[in-house]
Amino acid sequence: DALAFQRIWYPAIALLGKDISTHNKPYFQKSKSILYFALDPDKSGREASYKLAKEFKGYVIDLKSEKDPDELLAELGVDEFKKLVESSIEVAKFYLDLVIAKEPIEKALIEISQLEYQTEKDRWLDMIKEKHGCSIKSLRDDLKNIEKKRILDLIKKSEDQGPGTFDPLSEYTEEEINQAKELLKDNNLFEKIIGQITKTGYIGEITNKQILYLSFTSRLFDEGISNVIKGDSSTGKSALVKAVLNLFPEGEYNEFTSISPQALYYMKDLDLSHKILIIFEAHGSEKADYPIRSSISEGELRLLVATKNKDTGSFESKEIIIPAKGLSYVETTTKSKINPENQTRLFDLYLDNSEEQTRRVIVSKTKILDKELLNKENRVFQVLQ
Repeated sequence: DALAFQRIWYPAIALLGKDISTHNKPYFQKSKSILYFALDPDKSGREASYKLAKEFKGYVIDLKSEKDPDELLAELGVDEFKKLVESSIEVAKFYLDLVIAKEPIEKALIEISQLEYQTEKDRWLDMIKEKHGCSIKSLRDDLKNIEKKRILDLIKKSEDQGPGTFDPLSEYTEEEINQAKELLKDNNLFEKIIGQITKTGYIGEITNKQILYLSFTSRLFDEGISNVIKGDSSTGKSALVKAVLNLFPEGEYNEFTSISPQALYYMKDLDLSHKILIIFEAHGSEKADYPIRSSISEGELRLLVATKNKDTGSFESKEIIIPAKGLSYVETTTKSKINPENQTRLFDLYLDNSEEQTRRVIVSKTKILDKELLNKENRVFQVLQ
């Protein structure tokens, strides 16, 4: 079944059952990809689909047949099967309709409140109305109360937030800390840093590796350096970013494939200061162009919202402030030009698209990497940061 999808160029994984194993679950949870689940259309398959879609915020596709994908492919042929898959993905049911079908109204409203557009919210509210016989007005009132509570919680968290007490070195061993101290004394430190990035499997692009590493390190200052990586599709733009990030602690960066216009204002930790922010593919950040360039230029984001005073009952203006001093931002794109307002704040990094670089990459793929050893070595460089 998985190979049937693979044959028409949809990356697919066979679950070999109706659940994701505990061993593999962390890989799915870390993935930034959109996940689609296509399980058997029987009762147990539908129940498993709901569980998986709910846990991973995924989509459930229905091939509208009791036959397995491999049977459908053999019967319809590649072209017709591909059309069937694409039409199924276009109308893929978001896990929300399963939440509405199975969960209490309050749970469904909490999920709906996280949607971006009012038209989307109205669609799901209509479904709740039909299922439970509620008035649409009462549902909208309840939804507004849930949304207001979230904003108030964010404001309270922002006001209560004090200086951090977490020691990042507590996650590393004394041996790793001592090795990092020795590295800092090494006259060839920078060469060793670039060499370590290369050891992870990303070949060539020495200058871009150097610039990107220094840019990410610049987050420690009051003004970070930001970049846009430009290159044709499949030239390794995202791979370059990830290769360099291997040498930085996970808590130092946030990476996304797309963000909505208001997303940065409601970051969970409400602090972008001295952090690295990555958006893979520039079109994923177009809706948020203004807050991105504001955070780079101004060193903070400010959002004014109206909230209800629980003591007086009247509405008051409250300001949410998200610090962004020292933010190092990077995006990747296949375009030669991006928003000119953003372009003036970013350095261009162009990838090597030569035949020689392609040859080096292909040769490198024949080498087996000792990932366990690499991860152990990378930890020392993370301590260094």
